[in-house]
Amino acid sequence: SAWQRGLEAAPGNADLLANVGAAYWALERPADAVEQFEKVLQSNPNHARTKSNLGTAYFYMERFEEAARLYEERVSLTPRDRDATANLADTFYWIPGARDKSAPLYRRAIQLAREQLTIQPNDPGLQADLAYYYAALNRPDSAALFMNRALIRLSPDSSDVNQVYGIGETYDRMGERDLAIEWITAALKRDINRIRLRHNPFLEDLREDPRVREYLGGE
Repeated sequence: SAWQRGLEAAPGNADLLANVGAAYWALERPADAVEQFEKVLQSNPNHARTKSNLGTAYFYMERFEEAARLYEERVSLTPRDRDATANLADTFYWIPGARDKSAPLYRRAIQLAREQLTIQPNDPGLQADLAYYYAALNRPDSAALFMNRALIRLSPDSSDVNQVYGIGETYDRMGERDLAIEWITAALKRDINRIRLRHNPFLEDLREDPRVREYLGGE
């Protein structure tokens, strides 16, 4: 394959290894993805994108302490990285004794998103992310406000399938199970990567719903 030829020509190329890891992740081969991401950080310990990618892989493998370490390093390298900040908040939620660290990070993600909204006031992705952060902080009114704004420009058949799936995750965090399943199954019908659904610890109960299980092959 082109990836293999590239690796043979430049076996230590961090960007190429990172792209191979991302390709394995897209193919739902997480162990192979992790192997490539770890190789990147062995040769380039400050490769910021790979810190996040490997952190995400560890999160879905329930290696939460390792995921948190990588996200912390990513945030240290890029303090205004909103996604890494929110991912770190999600990860601390699942580490015994560390859950109290989540709320300040969600608030930081809100601050960064609101600053970005001053430049992109109609961005539905930003509005949907804000809905998620507020839901995580148990602020349902604010979560609903930003979700409603996002839905002015989004629907279950929107072209960005990852965004559609993300709306479903947010609805589940908001306690809106039927809406969560509507949006998540809309994404699943278009063959989205299922790793997030299979292994997201926040969705453990949702995975037991028959409307979702049929898309996971009865897992």
